[in-house]
Amino acid sequence: MLEIIGFEGTTVIVDGPSREFCSTHYSSLITLSCYTGRVNALDDYHALHPTSPFGRGPFFVKQGMLGYREGDRAVELLLRKADLGGRCLLDATGTAGAVAFFCRGSFERTTVLETSQASLRCAARTFVGDPKVSIRAGTLWDLPAGQSEVVCVLPSTDKGSLRVQVELASVCRALARGGEAFLVMHKDQGAKRYQKAVEALFDDVEVLAKEGGWRLLRARACSFDTGIDPWLPFTVDGLPFQSLPGVFSAGKLDPGSALLWQVARGIPTLGTRVLDLGCGYGFLAVRVALEGALVTALDDDLAAVCSTQRSAKLNRVHLEVRHSDVDAALGTEELFDAVVMNPPFHLGKKVRLELPQAFIAAAEKHLRPGGELLLVANRALPYERILDSWSSMELAADTPAFKVLRAVK
Repeated sequence: MLEIIGFEGTTVIVDGPSREFCSTHYSSLITLSCYTGRVNALDDYHALHPTSPFGRGPFFVKQGMLGYREGDRAVELLLRKADLGGRCLLDATGTAGAVAFFCRGSFERTTVLETSQASLRCAARTFVGDPKVSIRAGTLWDLPAGQSEVVCVLPSTDKGSLRVQVELASVCRALARGGEAFLVMHKDQGAKRYQKAVEALFDDVEVLAKEGGWRLLRARACSFDTGIDPWLPFTVDGLPFQSLPGVFSAGKLDPGSALLWQVARGIPTLGTRVLDLGCGYGFLAVRVALEGALVTALDDDLAAVCSTQRSAKLNRVHLEVRHSDVDAALGTEELFDAVVMNPPFHLGKKVRLELPQAFIAAAEKHLRPGGELLLVANRALPYERILDSWSSMELAADTPAFKVLRAVK
């Protein structure tokens, strides 16, 4: 058995309405089997787990939930040092509503904004039946201008500087007159550099706290319009694409996907049902669809889903594109002739092997008997052991950095 300990860090316990804080530690044990075929890796992945991170509960978490393992200390700092008050709160921290959970009942209206379907599932379960909290799938650049009163953000520093710049400009544009944004960033991910970007955008910026490498800023609405066009147009393999910032490999074709496409060209595609699991900006989905396949494309990141939809439109192909936590948006009866994937194995900066285990288990679940999986990965990742129980498995292509595995159900 492989045991991974997660959610280990500082929490906040609230003592009544005075909001006095003390620190404690909690841990949630996630046990993963070394996947050897038809086991419950997918059920384990999709399970929602109730916790009590702030001395109250339940607050639901799950494997694959973006941001929380890296964000709990950031949220704790924000809750201790920021004076959160007003009528309307927007929690855009990417932690499935951790700030909204702590502030429950303190605001007339609260919105939890998430791009991750995994986090949306957790937030929906946590706040079910609460009329003051709305859960919304969306990005910061989709927010209407001048309407947000209090916004809490952990900028997506793990997704590149362009993504952060667009997010900061989007928050600035969204704030109402007199509105405030509270932003938390870590020094190892460019907090000092991004503070300068915040100071260039907002009228009034104050450093409220620096602790454990984290930096908490308060910024007030600016007096000018920060117009935003987040779309990045580019050409790959002679085809037009557009991507939102921060989507995997936006603006180029990554070497792994290029190698996977070399192998995928050999799939008999006319009328073949193909699942692109983790579609990114849509390169593989579009290329396979242009060959005549019937393609369903899934991604947990809403920005990736929107990018794939736009890329399909640019290339005049039909794709079934769904916002999905791995295979959560698929019906049990939906089966495919082939699955292509470049499974993620990071959450933030940490390697999380439960993600590719869930991807491979989903492929096995949704492939018809005799169906084929094509998977590209870094050469060092031990996916061969995971695929040992399939009918057959072979190394279809390799380079010094990447390999493509072909497995038949």
